[in-house]
Amino acid sequence: MSDLLLEIGCENLPPACIKPAFDQLAKLAAGRLAEHRLPYEEIYTTGGPRRLVLIVRGLAATQTSKTETVTGPPASRAFDGNGDPTPAALGFARSHGVAVKDLRCIPTDRGEYVGVTRRLRSQRASVLLREILPGLISDLKFPKVMRWESTGMSFARPIRWIVALLEEKVVRFKIAGVVAGNVTYTIPWIRRDRIKVRGADHYLSQLSKAGVVLDHDERFHKIQRLAQQAAARAGLTLVEDRSLCGELTFMLEDPRHLLGAFDEKYLKLPPEVVTTAMKGHQRYLALRGKRNRLVAKFITFTEGKVGSPAEVRKGNEKVLKARLEDALFYWQEDVKTGIQGLADKLRSIVFVEGLGTLADKAARLETIGLHLGKSGALEVPEATIVRAARLAKADLASEMIKDGKEFTLLQGIIGSHYAREAGEPGEIVTAFRQHYRPRNPSDPLPATPLGALLGIADRIDTIAGCFLAGLTPSGSQDPYALRRLANGLIRILEDKPEISIQSLLEVTIAAFENQGLNRGADGEVTERLAEFFQNRTEAFLKEQGIAYDVVGAVSA
Repeated sequence: MSDLLLEIGCENLPPACIKPAFDQLAKLAAGRLAEHRLPYEEIYTTGGPRRLVLIVRGLAATQTSKTETVTGPPASRAFDGNGDPTPAALGFARSHGVAVKDLRCIPTDRGEYVGVTRRLRSQRASVLLREILPGLISDLKFPKVMRWESTGMSFARPIRWIVALLEEKVVRFKIAGVVAGNVTYTIPWIRRDRIKVRGADHYLSQLSKAGVVLDHDERFHKIQRLAQQAAARAGLTLVEDRSLCGELTFMLEDPRHLLGAFDEKYLKLPPEVVTTAMKGHQRYLALRGKRNRLVAKFITFTEGKVGSPAEVRKGNEKVLKARLEDALFYWQEDVKTGIQGLADKLRSIVFVEGLGTLADKAARLETIGLHLGKSGALEVPEATIVRAARLAKADLASEMIKDGKEFTLLQGIIGSHYAREAGEPGEIVTAFRQHYRPRNPSDPLPATPLGALLGIADRIDTIAGCFLAGLTPSGSQDPYALRRLANGLIRILEDKPEISIQSLLEVTIAAFENQGLNRGADGEVTERLAEFFQNRTEAFLKEQGIAYDVVGAVSA
């Protein structure tokens, strides 16, 4: 039994593609080794920004033995009436390298056929791996790929080195112009740390000595631990953000932290604006002080130890200041305009080509909202529905959201702050914050009736409008994320049987028609919408663990 090491050394990989890539690597390796009859004890994969790593423990030195039976022509055609072999039998025997006397009759469901049983030759793993390993690399799939060398090999980023070792012996092959060897690097384009490797365990120990935290789970916990310890030393608490720590995990291999600060005047901004500027632009972790309030400090990470921490800190603070200055300007301008003024600007913003403006959408939200209010499932005063519907999309006209960068993620959230500044009722303020929920499968649902009402109306309007405009999902293409919107809508409606999707669609399509935006809707569009929601509902029920046949029965 031997240990196999494969390291694919690349230029910095996009963080989002690393874990899917090494998950693929594990699955592909298991399949190829089984296909080639090479038993093993364990497969381990991990990755970082500059490497994808596969380690196979306890790999057999040779293939397991196997016999196979191959059938040829029917026995009636293989031998003549005298029992002599025909050309069919002779040709079959010759093609499989056996004598005619080695052929035997094999009974099958279709009658008797001649065949031969032979033992397959067992090859050494070291030979087979020369074919298997290049195949593993070339079969990895990425959302976006690059081509950078003459063979036309495509990968997420250019491959710069490959380590391939079976115990201490190099498995020689060439791919993308790179010859596999036994040399790895830390950050070759910053410091040329050339590390000669002698097997999987030596590889792990040498990278560890060089400061590389290879295991992704270990890196994640180290980043969290370093941030929490730095916060504690400053007498503060960390604003926990698992998604940001996860992103940092695949941006760094030797995480080191620095504590930075910014001007306290920016704390006048809504806390979500400050944390979004820190997270979206620079991947900084935010900190809280007394009463759980945000403080003017942050934690940033570097790749390895830096030569001048003060200069690095100063540079990080300068970049953040520029972004927060933008946010402060946007905030002041938007508050000056007021949420009603922002709502008035919706008349000049196109919703979807052919479907009117965002002001038209707001009017439809009012119509759909009033219909929902009469359903009995959501008890909201009519006057509240009308006011909320007219202002719900006002923040899309704000300078903050029109910035087009990370602040666009604050849709709804920033609207709730503008509504609060304008003195809108708390019910409306909360609903603006909630009506985009759920944004993903793990997101909570709107907790208030008005938040749920706006969420339903917004989703059904967008979905129906896109179908009317011919912008329907096709295969893996869904540019307007209509499937995700439908999934969220179904989750909200799950415990509201009083609300019918069919009646919602009728009201929504009529609202487009009343605005002259129906674009010739006919029964076919309505049928396709109904089919779309039926498919989404069936998928939702199956995800809840309901048996396939039960879902099929009740769906009909």
